[in-house]
Amino acid sequence: MTRARLFGSLCGLVFFLNLARIVFAPLLDVFIVEFEIGAATAGLVATLVWVGSASLRLPTGWLLTKFPRHRLVVASGLLLAAASAATATAATPRQLMVGAFAMGTASGVYFVAANPLLSELYPEGVGHVLGIHGAATQLAAVVAAPLVTTALLVDWRLSLWAVAVGAAITTAYTWIAARRTEMPRAGRADRAFLAGALAERRVILTALALTGGAVFVWQGIFNFYDLYMQSKGLSKGASGAMLTVVFASGVPAFYVG
Repeated sequence: MTRARLFGSLCGLVFFLNLARIVFAPLLDVFIVEFEIGAATAGLVATLVWVGSASLRLPTGWLLTKFPRHRLVVASGLLLAAASAATATAATPRQLMVGAFAMGTASGVYFVAANPLLSELYPEGVGHVLGIHGAATQLAAVVAAPLVTTALLVDWRLSLWAVAVGAAITTAYTWIAARRTEMPRAGRADRAFLAGALAERRVILTALALTGGAVFVWQGIFNFYDLYMQSKGLSKGASGAMLTVVFASGVPAFYVG
């Protein structure tokens, strides 16, 4: 039961971590008006989220040889809560960019730490567990556009405050659940980070070659999908709905996979 609660808390936390990465896409047109910036600068904000997500992944892998996985997971949640709150109060484009980068960084730390933790918590059902966890990730993408549309009825910053509050709550619950769960000992002897990477270099390079280009193109599409649809005459609500449909179509893939 304690492992199930920890798993549930991780699904909740990953929801907000991925929401933090996706929520900027439907906000780009808002940033252009609010901060009086061009489309290129607004696009840079969205890009910095993903740059942040990639920035600490290798260092996090090394940190996993020094610290328990659940502690890095909790650290990523705390970073997300703080970064989201700071971004919600941004008054300049530079502050917005720094906040976006920090929010992305939190997600990168989480995924590197959480995936091995999940595989060790449920060694007999890794695929099933990762599929559910991945579906929670994708559901955040589905919710992003409706969340922004609803927040715009009051203030776009509410969407970021929602991420901050949600991250704080789920992080606290994850910490409590982790303390009550007997953590697996698998992986504690993994200390040769560089040697392990070199030993599996063919697998790593193949994965990068297969996914790198596809992910690059996909991120470029969905980050500007909302703006593109509006340029074709769709309303803000309709373009957001289209973005939601795009992400919703990917949810079943996590279950089937």
